[in-house]
Amino acid sequence: MASIRDRHSITATITPLNIVLNVKEAELTLDESRAPYAEMRLVTSLPSSNDMDLIDLTDQELRISGEIRQDFGEIWDLGTLTEAGGNSVATITSFGGVSPSSITNRLFGSWNRINYSSQKRDFDLYITERSYNEVDKQMELKATSNESKLIFDTIVAGTSYDPASTDIATIAQKVLDRHSATISGTPATGTVAEAEATLWPPGHKAWDYLNTMLEPEGLRLWSDEQGTWYLTERQSATPGQLRVTPTNLMVSHTDSMTYDPNIWFDAVVIEYRWVDDLNVNQVAYDYAGAAVPRAAYVERRDDTVYPGPGAAQGMLDRIQSRGRVIDVEAVSRYNATPGQSIVIEPPTGFDQTGFIVSVTYSLPEAEMRITSRNLTENPVTSWLDPRLSFFSLSDWTTLGFGDVSQLTAVYGNKMSGITDAVKAITTGLEWEQVSVGISWETFLS
Repeated sequence: MASIRDRHSITATITPLNIVLNVKEAELTLDESRAPYAEMRLVTSLPSSNDMDLIDLTDQELRISGEIRQDFGEIWDLGTLTEAGGNSVATITSFGGVSPSSITNRLFGSWNRINYSSQKRDFDLYITERSYNEVDKQMELKATSNESKLIFDTIVAGTSYDPASTDIATIAQKVLDRHSATISGTPATGTVAEAEATLWPPGHKAWDYLNTMLEPEGLRLWSDEQGTWYLTERQSATPGQLRVTPTNLMVSHTDSMTYDPNIWFDAVVIEYRWVDDLNVNQVAYDYAGAAVPRAAYVERRDDTVYPGPGAAQGMLDRIQSRGRVIDVEAVSRYNATPGQSIVIEPPTGFDQTGFIVSVTYSLPEAEMRITSRNLTENPVTSWLDPRLSFFSLSDWTTLGFGDVSQLTAVYGNKMSGITDAVKAITTGLEWEQVSVGISWETFLS
């Protein structure tokens, strides 16, 4: 009989050459903590010799566009197919002119009676590397989101570029104008404290130039996997929530901590060195964190004017939220995105809630690897509405309509369970003390 199954697939085309690729392996990573935000690696069949000549990264900008998707449908087993062919394998194979397995693939998705919605993620990425393996008859491509353009860009001139503004959004847009790009929506912004720090010296990469001003304000300029530019807070929230449990998606669950200062630290010191207009050497420090650190991160920035404080604190805030890292491998869901909230139900212990830092999709494995931040554990009482923190014990009894058994049943018919739960969440205030302007019915609704 037929069974409902899902199929994961990828399509990819090199533009503007319009070369359609036969993808064998794919990996797409989205990561809010780094630049570029999106990175892709593809292994494909070797193109024709003519197409190989055309795929020249030094000749023009080449991009790779397409989609990764999950479709639901029914896969027909051999018994069902032969029955449809009058119990004759020859009849059903002659119908397709191919092997039974090929017929199964052709029929996939034709019968989806329960209407599972397909999921997909589009991409349009900047190709940064290609290699041919003519022995294995394969091509490997690496591509990224558009930050790579700024990482490679610099001022080629004899004098510094002056944006004539201290507004960060204005400066960022002027840099993007060099690449005919525009910041989407209403950008976050800030003001550079020292006008001298807005000068872009020759030979300094565009990305480093902007990041020196963005960091103190806790901002990041980034491009998503479809080529849209944003200027947002460093750790911004994304709509949607993902829940991963051992019974729905989870393949593996790894909980790790480290005090390696390359990964986690509790103090930051940034040293700025530059020569001012009077040809005098200057040095300044930005710092944040513990006075006696367990693990400190130190960075020296030569030829960089001190833009004011903030960069060290921003770096510390981001890394502190990652002192504990949970890596989860699960069946791919292509709507998982960095910045989304995530609920992880481990094989044992309490649920863990936080935000997605990165997600890596892999094909043909059809699995994703998720790293999260700002993790907290939720005890079994965490389903209770936060407004119940105002309730006294008498309020709880009233909620049980005067019958304590109706409340204790929730906690295994143990009075100690409800008592401990109330102690953990109550403020000790009676209803009359917190109900000013709010009716009892409204408070319970």
